[in-house]
Amino acid sequence: MPELPEVETVRKNLTNELLDDKIENIEIYFSKMLQNTTPKAFVDLVSNRVIEHIGRIGKYLIIYLGSLQEDTKKVLIIHLRMTGRLLVINDNTKVDKHLRCRFFLKSGRYLDFCDQRKFATMALVNKGEEFKWKGIALLGPEPISDDFELTTFYKGLKKSKKSIKAILLDQKLVCGLGNIYSDEALFRAGIHPQKAGEEISQQEAKQLFSSIKKVISEGIKERGTTFSDYRDSYGNKGGFQELLQVYGRARELCFICKNPLEKIRVANRGTTICPKCQK
Repeated sequence: MPELPEVETVRKNLTNELLDDKIENIEIYFSKMLQNTTPKAFVDLVSNRVIEHIGRIGKYLIIYLGSLQEDTKKVLIIHLRMTGRLLVINDNTKVDKHLRCRFFLKSGRYLDFCDQRKFATMALVNKGEEFKWKGIALLGPEPISDDFELTTFYKGLKKSKKSIKAILLDQKLVCGLGNIYSDEALFRAGIHPQKAGEEISQQEAKQLFSSIKKVISEGIKERGTTFSDYRDSYGNKGGFQELLQVYGRARELCFICKNPLEKIRVANRGTTICPKCQK
């Protein structure tokens, strides 16, 4: 599933390409991806609007659309889920077989929403309502924001009996981390993912706080991680997979202690650890 660095990379790509372009028409090929509207209503409400700004909240991509006559401005909320892709297309002769929605732009290009597994979603709300959307309202602060504070993070951990990995995946204490970056952050902090939040020491919380910020920042710098499906809006792979220290490396040797890494299951997710470095 695309995590914060991947969605941020897509946001940057789309910002570079689509600002001030107009959506002239839309064709929807998989209506179930729409969460709160019908295909006809979606086309009617979005067509002829200008793309004014492209933001992101956690793993959600937020596209701000201009007003249409007397109507209020709209916001398109997109969650890529596991295999969703937003591709800027210049050549109409190449159509992805997993195309679910196509936006026809005034510039003559297309914004294609492709999704192999059909889990990705789109919702349309009035501007100002995006922060109340059901998937966004309860999100915690982002690791790269000033709102992510060590004291609050530590207090939140101490209140929970859940495993530390489950807490990171929950998105309420800090948002944007999924399986890949949680494994990497916990390894760098030397913390076993099954350790309960209430058992985390202040020093461990400080180490984890720092490692979360670092892996997310590095992930953004490397344009995300392509372990299987992820591509940016130009169809290119990310580069952080070359820097992974544990994720996807089960049975390979730990870069630090040279012992074999192990794959276990934590919070219903496959999890790679070093049993020596993360006791």
